[in-house]
Amino acid sequence: MSNEETNQPVEETAVQLGLNDLAILVQAIDIGSKNGAYAGKDMELVGAARNRVATFVNSNSPKPAPEEDVTPSSEEPEPTE
Repeated sequence: MSNEETNQPVEETAVQLGLNDLAILVQAIDIGSKNGAYAGKDMELVGAARNRVATFVNSNSPKPAPEEDVTPSSEEPEPTE
């Protein structure tokens, strides 16, 4: 039975699109380009869209935390007795 026949509201689920999905899209464009999937006249359009998506992903991806300096100390620990 459809929702029209029962007069119940249709639940719509929101489309989820994350940075990982966009990164996969950039990779797919790169693979297609490498394999010759795009005609020469389309490369400018596809390449420009790819670059915009890649820039968005790079600028919105979490940055890695800076590593602390773990340089060993030149001082030797004092012996304990």
